[in-house]
Parts: sequence; structure tokens; C-alpha cells
Amino acid sequence: MRQVVNYAQLAVKRAVEDIALLDQLIERWDHLPREAVDEILAYLTTPEFVHRPEEERFVVWERLIDEITKHRRYANTDWAMPENEVAKLERTAKVIEPQSIVVRQQRLFDHHDHHFFETDDYESEARRLRDSRDKAVGEIIGSGGFQAVLEITQRVKIPAELGESLGRIGTDDIDRFLLPKHLLNRENKIVDLVRGYAWGRYFAATARWAETIDVKNWSLEEKATFFSFLPFQAPVWRRAEKVLGSDVAEYWKRICPNPFQAGDELPEAITKAIEYKRGDIAVDGVNALRFKKQPFPISLALAAVKTLLGTYRKGDRLDHHDLVEVIKLLQKSNEVDVEEMSLIEFQALSVLDRFSGAAPVVLEKRLASEAPYFHSLLIRAFRSEFVPRQEKPAPGKEDAIAAQVFRLLYRWQTPPGSIDNERFDENLLKRWIAEAEKLCKESGHWKIAQQLVGTSFVYAPLGIEGLLKYPAAAEILDRPDLDDMRRGFTTGVFNLRGAHGYTAGKEELQLATTYAEFATKFDLAGAVRVAAALRSLAETYKRESEREAKSNPYTAV
Repeated sequence: MRQVVNYAQLAVKRAVEDIALLDQLIERWDHLPREAVDEILAYLTTPEFVHRPEEERFVVWERLIDEITKHRRYANTDWAMPENEVAKLERTAKVIEPQSIVVRQQRLFDHHDHHFFETDDYESEARRLRDSRDKAVGEIIGSGGFQAVLEITQRVKIPAELGESLGRIGTDDIDRFLLPKHLLNRENKIVDLVRGYAWGRYFAATARWAETIDVKNWSLEEKATFFSFLPFQAPVWRRAEKVLGSDVAEYWKRICPNPFQAGDELPEAITKAIEYKRGDIAVDGVNALRFKKQPFPISLALAAVKTLLGTYRKGDRLDHHDLVEVIKLLQKSNEVDVEEMSLIEFQALSVLDRFSGAAPVVLEKRLASEAPYFHSLLIRAFRSEFVPRQEKPAPGKEDAIAAQVFRLLYRWQTPPGSIDNERFDENLLKRWIAEAEKLCKESGHWKIAQQLVGTSFVYAPLGIEGLLKYPAAAEILDRPDLDDMRRGFTTGVFNLRGAHGYTAGKEELQLATTYAEFATKFDLAGAVRVAAALRSLAETYKRESEREAKSNPYTAV
């Protein structure tokens, strides 16, 4: 304990020289020994600290007030400070409290709303905080004019909140002071202040205010920026269209709105977003309509997704969840052309990864039913067996979409002949295999094709049980000349286990038993080569079980 106290006192000595360090130390108040806490409190009330600039005292005063508020609010918890200790903090806070209104009121704009709430009544707490902030802004203006607002903006942590309060008490004079002069200010905090002001003023003075602002002599950038700061509502985008005319795309380029703000005019907003190439807004809007259970034409969703995928560039804003949900909606529709849906799925492969609860359904169905389509993709992703391995593509001949095709084929989980996840057509499978074999042998892709097909056999409606249920599939997999297909099948079965932990060999032994039983069933069905492959897999797991049973992963080597 003496050592802890000594280190704490060293920390205090260092912190009193630097306000930022002192702030960090007070934040860790609960972890300091009593001697260190008393030493800090004693220092804070010395003339040396009391006479420091108010801006420096504010940092510590704010931290003390936050600590006092927190421990009083949660006084009944085990970790809360006793009231007599909180009272000590309160006495110290009163001594160092900044006298300047501009400095003292800064605290109200350094935290988000919930930080100031004292009860669980959201409405009354939000109203109380809003009144306090509006009163504070009035006092700031009263003490130093509009310029004082700009000064405090540079110090607060959330200038947009300061701007909203300013907007709620906004006047024509404040409009003229901020607009358009500070719309394009180089200081981000000033821009956030103006953004908050426009927002608060719009709701306080209604949409009529935005229509009466004289923007005639403003630059195009100032006009577009001003409208982008306002809520995403029909009166705003219609006014922007009227004022900006042929340059209205500048408005749409700047916004990243909440689609729910558009209310009943959301379909109009989506149409506009599509028109001005903001597919992200359009897709978010369609998902909002879906969430609200508001009817809309499927063509609107299709246009939204096509716009997003057609204009998306790496680094652009993209809500993966919204995009996936709208694509799933299109996949269920009979109104979308297969070719069109295939292109959409292909462009969105990176998000249709099953981890998101989605898959390239249409593409996989086409792979499972159209052998020529399977072959056309296969030759895009894999080198022909007839081409020497050392031979490289000629400069400029690399296939830009080969990686996407490879991703699709590598994740393919719909066996040829599948109608859906539960139905299977053996005749379709036979035709598919015959056609695929002919095409792939001619192009030199039959080995890799076998492996991919064999791996797909692992999934529904086939799988090990399905192969026993559909003899035609088992017969194909058992053909003597299809070793690569069986290799793909066993690899797929092995990979089905996925990530796993240490079970002392119990899990491996169970798998060995399961696959050995399946091998027996395939022997009885006459598929002896499939049986041999499963028996080999069972032996692998049996050896793995014996090895795991003897090992202890928790013992150091």
C-alpha cells in the first residue's frame, strides 16, 4: 500500500503541471488512494490554481461537476462515493468555478443529452435540458454578442448542439450574421454550428423560414450547402430544385439523410435520389418503406439497387444491411428478369455471403440448372488444362471479374439438378452432367469442374443422406472415372465441420463412427467408391480422435 500511495503521489506531482494530465487523473478518481485524492483537492483550492486562466480551471471544474452528478445520481449503488466525499468535491468545485458565463456554459455543449439526464423520464429531461441550453445561449449572446458564440464554438465538443439552441432562439439578425458567411467556413466546428443552427431554426420557424431566406446573391456552393443542412423533407428538396435549377444535383451530392424524415413523401425522395445517382439514399429509402410496411412498386426497389451498384466506388457510403434486405426482396419477386437479377447478385457478391443471411440465389439456381452457364463462368475463373502452368496472360488480357467468378464458384452450395432446397430432379442432373462434361473436356476444365460439383453435392437437397435418396446422384459420384468429383465431395464433407474446439477426441470419434456407418450404407447401395471415400474419412477422424485423446492443449510444451 505504501508503494501504491507513493506512485499515486508522484502522479499527482506530475499532473499539477499539466491540466490535461490532471483531468485524466480526476477521471480515475475511484482508483486513487485517499492520500492522493486529498492532495489533489488541497492543490485545487490553492491560490496557485485558483488564479490560473478560467479556460484551464474549466477543464477540472467540469470533470468535478461530472463526478458529483454521477455519484449523486447512482448514490444507491455499491461503487458510489459516500455523500461526505461527494460534498468535498462540491466544495472544491465552487472554489474553482469559472465566473465567465461564456466559459461556464460551455459544459452544456460538451456532452450528448443522456449525460445530463437525472431521471428515466426522457421527455421531461430532454425538455429541461433544451431549456437550459437555450437560456445559456441567450446569456452568452447577452454577455458578448454573436461573436461570443463563435468563440465558445471553438471550445465546445459538440458545436452542433450549440447551433441547435441558437437556432431555436434564432432571429433575422442571427440569420444575417451566420448566413451565408459561415456556411463554408474553414473551421469544422463553425460549420457544425451553422449546420445545427439551420436545423434548429427550421423546426422552430417551420419550413416557411427556409423559403423566405434570400439566397439570390449566394454562390452555388453556399446554396447547395445550406439546403443540405436542413431536414430531409419534401419542402426542402423541392425548394432546392427550384433555387438550384439544373444544378440541383449539387444538393443531392451533399446529403446523407435519415430516410424516415421524408414521411409520406419518401417514394418521391427515392425517385429523386435515383434520378441524381444517389443509390445509397434510394436503397435506404426502399428499406424504410419496407420497414414501415408501406406498399411500393418492385420496379422502384430494382431501380434503387441498380443505381447503387452501378455508381458505387470503393470508399463510398454503403449500408450493407439495407442493400442485402432489398436484394432479398427482389429475389422473391417474379417481376424481375433473371438476367437482370443475375447481374445484381454478381455485382453484390461481397455482401451475399450467407453470414448476412443472404445468398446469390438466382446465380446458384442457374449454375444448378444450366450447364453452359456454369461452363461460361468456369472458364473465366480457371486456367485450361491445355495451357502450360508457367504461361502468363498477355499484358492487358487479365480478366477483371475473374476474382468475382471464383468467389461465386468457390461458395457454390446448390447441387446440379436442384429445384430448390428440398426438391431434386435426377433427370436434370443427368443432362447437366453430360452437357457439362462435354463442354469442360473440350475447354480443358473437367478436373476443376468435377471438384466444384463434388463439393456442391455436400449441400441440400443432396448431402450424404440425399445421395442415398437419389440413386442417380450416387451413381454419378461413384463413376470410376470421376475421382476428382469424389475428392471434391470428401473435401466438402470435411469442411462442413467448420471451426471447433478441443473435445479430447470425443467429437472426432463420433464423426468417425457416423461416416463409417454411412460407408456401410453406400456399400449396400452398390456405390463402393463413395463408400471407400467415406471410410477413408472415417479412418482419418479415428486417428485424429486417438491423437486428441492423448494430448492436453492446456499443458505448456
